[in-house]
Amino acid sequence: MADKEITSEMIIQALECCSNEERPTCDGCPLDEPSSRCVPKLMKSALELVKSKDSEIDILIRKKHALRDEIAEQQAEKERLGYVLMAVMHSVDKWLEGDELKQDEANRACTMREKTLKITEKLHKKIDDLKKNNQEQWVAIERRKSEIERLKAEIRNTDKTLASLDRPLIEVKLEAYKEFAARLYAYKTDIFIKGEELMIIPLSDYEIILKELIGE
Repeated sequence: MADKEITSEMIIQALECCSNEERPTCDGCPLDEPSSRCVPKLMKSALELVKSKDSEIDILIRKKHALRDEIAEQQAEKERLGYVLMAVMHSVDKWLEGDELKQDEANRACTMREKTLKITEKLHKKIDDLKKNNQEQWVAIERRKSEIERLKAEIRNTDKTLASLDRPLIEVKLEAYKEFAARLYAYKTDIFIKGEELMIIPLSDYEIILKELIGE
């Protein structure tokens, strides 16, 4: 029995046998050792058991403290979430009215969600309509820009045409002025040759000279 492991139940049973003040007996003692070796062995095993239980108690105490701290943290978190829920429900209740406010938190939040979804759907539709209108206006603007560019190109081409015609037109005018002056001078000279003094040429004579110039 010397190498048999002594369990805590065996130590308790052996101590019960030894602690019987009226009639201590070794009958039923699980140690089954001579009395000279029984008591020291029992005391050693009991001491080891006490130390082991003390260690277990220390571990349990530390776990208890950790659990207490965890419970305190959870309680603080619960209170924080309670304040958050209160603030959230305060915002939720702004969307509700009448009997809607008599519902519990979950149903009030669902009602608010349905209302906000309807509002956002309307807003999305308005945004889509605005995008469509803006796109149509953008197309019209681009069309007008193209038309403006086309007109600018036509104006540039017209300017080039006028510029190319400007020089010959001036030359034609100069030739006409010269010919008119020459005819007028010849007409006046012819009058003086005939012996007539004419200080002012009548308007009808100018018309005659012009008709001759244009071939009428």
